[in-house]
Amino acid sequence: MKSIALPSAALTLVIAAALSAAPQTAHANYKTSTGSACLAYGGGTTPDELLYLVNGIRPRYDTDEYILCNFVVDSENGWYNAANSATLSLYFKAGNIDAPVTCTATAGSAYMYGVLTYSAAQTIPATLSSTLTMSGMTSPGSYSWAPFNVTCKLPAKATLARMVLNELGPV
Repeated sequence: MKSIALPSAALTLVIAAALSAAPQTAHANYKTSTGSACLAYGGGTTPDELLYLVNGIRPRYDTDEYILCNFVVDSENGWYNAANSATLSLYFKAGNIDAPVTCTATAGSAYMYGVLTYSAAQTIPATLSSTLTMSGMTSPGSYSWAPFNVTCKLPAKATLARMVLNELGPV
């Protein structure tokens, strides 16, 4: 009798520990990425024209280049209203000249439930850091598994150092 009770008690403890360690439903959270996770984008930019740094990406030459950055999003909660939306912050550093940057974020897919786009532009002052932020982004309908990416025209001598996607949602 003791030999049966002891293993079943141990098994109960193992199961309880496993269940308590199970991941919870996604809540509001931040996802960060370095600019070096981005890819060359468009017909005019090739990977050779980009300089991949440990903590960022910048054009290798004195030319403007285009990049594409993909993000992994939560699928438990769609971005369908102001309370369940997302904010994207892109952290840039200019070189020795002012750097006008333009980015467009895309939520959704033309092959499924549609696409919503959000664009922002600003000039990063020479030798300074600057943050480009797009807030209140939602996906089409309650399309919770919508793909999300951002494309940027990265000016000569500017570096995209970091990206932060803040997904709002139930707390």
